[in-house]
Amino acid sequence: MHKSIPTSLALLALVALPACLSGSGRIDRLYESLAREVSSTDPVRLPNAQTDARHHERADLVHEIYKEGGIKSAQDAFKAAVILVGTQRAADLQLAEELALRSAEMGEPRGMRVAAEAIDKRLMIAGHPQMYGTQYVFEFVLDSWRLYPIDPTTTDEDRAVMSVPTYAELLASEDAMNRAHKKKLRGQ
Repeated sequence: MHKSIPTSLALLALVALPACLSGSGRIDRLYESLAREVSSTDPVRLPNAQTDARHHERADLVHEIYKEGGIKSAQDAFKAAVILVGTQRAADLQLAEELALRSAEMGEPRGMRVAAEAIDKRLMIAGHPQMYGTQYVFEFVLDSWRLYPIDPTTTDEDRAVMSVPTYAELLASEDAMNRAHKKKLRGQ
């Protein structure tokens, strides 16, 4: 008889068992795990408890690796920030911003965008308008995506510094997401 291993146990084994892996190797495995999960997830479906638990487990492991001094390169910092920004916890988002900015300082150009995502998500969770425009929400009543409200004092120049598209491009992305969603619903 074959018994399946609970996903959280598999995630833990993926990272914890190979103790000989460096912090970088552990971050790579967590990042790959996240990428596999995200690629197979429907963005319109509400997150479930299992998905949230896996995001939190990965984030907790990133905090451990960080405390051990295992995040050394721009790529490690970038990947760790991406993992952390997947949660709803303020401490994870704060560390995500810090690591993303560090990765950008070390030469990873995508770091600024992830820092913007961490800032925007933290603001959104607190019920405030986002600064840059990285957060979209699916409005089930309207059956469509909406750009979460943006602080009107943030300029396109501010967005450019953070590698975020212009306001007009953000609205065009909202439209494209809705067209893709409607097409998927029609089965095309």
